[in-house]
Amino acid sequence: MRKAYFILLLAAASSVGASELDETQTAAVGVLTPMLAEQVTEEQAQHLAECMVTTAKAREVRQIAKADPANPGEKVIRLSNKVIARPDVLKCMTERLVQ
Repeated sequence: MRKAYFILLLAAASSVGASELDETQTAAVGVLTPMLAEQVTEEQAQHLAECMVTTAKAREVRQIAKADPANPGEKVIRLSNKVIARPDVLKCMTERLVQ
């Protein structure tokens, strides 16, 4: 059910502009987007990745940013699953819908 809700949110958020990200956040988005794009469109994955890195803790963002986008590893995948389940990520996506 949560996955379906995120997909609906992502579809609606596709027209929202990108957030301003720092270098580490941008690198983390580069790691997360390909993983997320396996489930949703590239554009939707970009929006979700941005919400994830802007709501994640700094140490989590650094850990994700250090990973190889082609093979992020199980540790980063588990961390990503943990971050995506947080209410702040859903709030971020919801806020993008009303902009």
